[in-house]
Amino acid sequence: MKLKELCERTGIIKRNVHYYIKEGLLVPRKELGNGYYEFSQEDCDRLLMIRSLRNAGFSILQIRSILSKPSTSGYYINLRLKELKSEIEHANSAIIALSYIQEHLPLHIRYQKLEELVREAGIPSYEPRETIAQDFETYDNDLINRFLWESFLPDSPMTDYQEYLWSKVIRFSNGHCSRDYQLLSQALHRFSPGQIEKVFTGNRELHNEVIFLSREHYADYARKMTANIRRFLDSPSLVLDWESKYLSFTAPQARLYDSEIAGTMEELSPSFKAYRTNIHETCRIAYDWIMSDDSPDLLEKMKQELGSLFDIENCSHGELQAMSVQVNHYI
Repeated sequence: MKLKELCERTGIIKRNVHYYIKEGLLVPRKELGNGYYEFSQEDCDRLLMIRSLRNAGFSILQIRSILSKPSTSGYYINLRLKELKSEIEHANSAIIALSYIQEHLPLHIRYQKLEELVREAGIPSYEPRETIAQDFETYDNDLINRFLWESFLPDSPMTDYQEYLWSKVIRFSNGHCSRDYQLLSQALHRFSPGQIEKVFTGNRELHNEVIFLSREHYADYARKMTANIRRFLDSPSLVLDWESKYLSFTAPQARLYDSEIAGTMEELSPSFKAYRTNIHETCRIAYDWIMSDDSPDLLEKMKQELGSLFDIENCSHGELQAMSVQVNHYI
């Protein structure tokens, strides 16, 4: 269909269609002869999707990420819900303050009296980013569960027993793991859109690499892991990034992947069971090498560069994997 028909079908003006094309949200086919755009039904449906997301208040940058990396949609929906709630709370406070001023306005308004009323009303300031990062709602658990476990969940519909196990994961995350979930939520809400894309897409790539690792390649993977750790420790920018994210992002993940909730996930997902088995074994091999006389300098290098911001003794040595992937999955 031509641009005119597209606009008639969707109710979107030509200028906006051209803007979405310019921003890369819509990529219609061009006719070779005259260079006119030719729109498909898929383009029409995509345009309606874009308009709906814009109506909900999503930015162009966020919509681009949602359309190109659907796995990030849960994060952006969660963020927008928080923003809307924060805006409503601020609007309600502002309504109360302005109503106070309105009720106490004298018939003849003078500046000094108005200034006094505005001061008394206490119109609140609005700083949404910090408020959003600190707030923790029930739907944040859903966000973190998606972040941690989505790449391990089956693509096909779950069986009744798998549904039961998933409900156990949700219940557990609402109670025993709430602090680590809260820390992860706060960390994610401080990430840039580019970092969010890397986190959500990189997780699946990283997990798949480990899931399909065969036992005969454990030593090779552990060797690559220790080589990557050396490269990580030699990079001031990577070390600085680790230090900024360790307490709120890296350590909570390591604890959760080695917690009771992970045991339930093993039962639910063969993929996660394979991942956990393989990563535990390769981390154990890497840990033994690091603690042996063959590489005495690596542990000292960790202490020198990271100080107290690492723990390779607990969580099945899982932080070794976190250090290793800093090189290729730098966020």
